[in-house]
Amino acid sequence: MITRRALLVTAAASAVAAQTACVPNAGRGTQAASSSSSGISSTTTLGSAPKPTFVAPLVPQAPRTVLEGLDSPWQIAFLPRDDASGQRSALLTSRDTGVVFRVDVPNAQGGTAQKSEVARVPEVYHGGEGGLLGIALSPDYSESNQVYVYRTVSGGNQVISTRDFRRFETVIEGIPRSRIHNGGRMVFGPDGALYVGTGDAGRREVAQELEKLGGKILRHDPSSGKTTVYSLGHRNVQGLAFTSSGELWATELGPDKDDELQRIYQGGNYGWPLTTGYGTSEVSGGRSRPAHHVWESTADASPSGLAISGQTAYVAALRGQRLWVVSLPKGLSHDADTPIPAGPLPQLDPPEFKGSRLRDVAVTPDGKSLWILTDEGPASRLLVAALA
Repeated sequence: MITRRALLVTAAASAVAAQTACVPNAGRGTQAASSSSSGISSTTTLGSAPKPTFVAPLVPQAPRTVLEGLDSPWQIAFLPRDDASGQRSALLTSRDTGVVFRVDVPNAQGGTAQKSEVARVPEVYHGGEGGLLGIALSPDYSESNQVYVYRTVSGGNQVISTRDFRRFETVIEGIPRSRIHNGGRMVFGPDGALYVGTGDAGRREVAQELEKLGGKILRHDPSSGKTTVYSLGHRNVQGLAFTSSGELWATELGPDKDDELQRIYQGGNYGWPLTTGYGTSEVSGGRSRPAHHVWESTADASPSGLAISGQTAYVAALRGQRLWVVSLPKGLSHDADTPIPAGPLPQLDPPEFKGSRLRDVAVTPDGKSLWILTDEGPASRLLVAALA
């Protein structure tokens, strides 16, 4: 018997093969509409050299709900695995309550997860999109117990660190806050640095002001304590993830169109508020960088969390109420001066993942499953889906 999942994978592989074989020399493509019947989008040209290649995306199996009753969960940070426990554990932040939870999910199929309150982070100011947002564990967490969290306070947004959730040290401050566009996603890179996505807090001009921390991706070096602007010209970065080869990718909310998935280069200017999507504009020092994948309608995406396994990106969609599965191009240059083709990437929207606002998605450290957070107020859930 051929399952629907097998058909999806076959369709993806066929579409990817077709794109890899036929990439005309043409100008910038435009986003094609997604086909709900096949679960895969049609595509247009990808632009000039270098010509990327694609592999069939790794499609997750149908998800199961392992925990209900989460209140406005925001980001997942996996704890080091304890093989003797027979479970996977993580810390979760709750935006509206300011609580950090620990969640334990049995590895056995059909097991029920358990949650426990770890701490209430002090001085969290909740309003609109602000509150207790990102969380990231130091690469040496097993020895240091160092945890970083992103919180909104009365005077702005900031990154703080703690070893015991009783004493906190301010790591980055001065990030603007508002009811909208507070950013908040954090991830450690392969270089041991902490990368932080910020929003423009509704003041679009700050995204182009290098001395301001809004509308940026920041890089914080824990060893030196130095924080620098890694990239600028962002509206509201909501997802950050690295590939195994060290490429940084980000998801970003568009205004009333042009939600974006983009490859991030150090020093890159991504154009906001002068341009969105595949467009470019003159900025200080040259031209801005186009996005690599654009959802023209925010009703299809409004992307939030981002996870990457191999060359497959998983994009949690809020307004789109689905999980997008996107095949990332292979062979992109690490040289920021090398032209990058902009255009639709092969994508799937498996029907099993539709129907809920999705806030975050994370690949387990062993690469065997996805954890997905829904954003449905006090009725939010944690879903788990196996990766074949």
